[in-house]
Amino acid sequence: MCETILNYRLVQYLAPFLAFLCLWLTASGKAGAQDYTFESKSFTVLYSQPDLLSSFERKVKPGAVTRALNQVLTGGGSGIGRADLGEFMDSLLRRVQQILDMPLPKLHVNIQIYRNQRELSATLRQLTGSSDATPAFYWRKSNTIYVHVENLSIGILAHEMGHAILDRFFAVPPPPKIAEMLCQYVDKEISAGNF
Repeated sequence: MCETILNYRLVQYLAPFLAFLCLWLTASGKAGAQDYTFESKSFTVLYSQPDLLSSFERKVKPGAVTRALNQVLTGGGSGIGRADLGEFMDSLLRRVQQILDMPLPKLHVNIQIYRNQRELSATLRQLTGSSDATPAFYWRKSNTIYVHVENLSIGILAHEMGHAILDRFFAVPPPPKIAEMLCQYVDKEISAGNF
């Protein structure tokens, strides 16, 4: 009888600790999507593994040949050739603002990087209930651009930056079809090398 009372008291005292431990382990497992962060003036980039940021950079940042051709053929550049990813992203955001003619000097946006479409689709499903296989999307409630590195391009990133700008520029955001047309225009301009 004494042994049963002792076991009961031990469980009673350990239960809160075990519950805390279970919650902590569960939370740390969910935090995998943002174990690492990268900051620039205009962005906070969240990613789960160090190589994802390198993949992201390779997909969106033009190579040396593209930068040189852009400089010669379009007179472009505007700081895009800099080695620093943060400066590149900040200047790309400024260029998207120029294309839209919607300056927002203090705009700050989050970017969540995923490895593949499956991970991105799971987040989209969790946030919206939609099961679309979109390469990227902007979620207004968290002011976050969600992308995956498999099919990412500079045009796709600029397109989603356009959604973030439109969302913050107007007190009442434009209708979705109008916003999509404007962002498709941004994608076309940036993809054509007009940055």
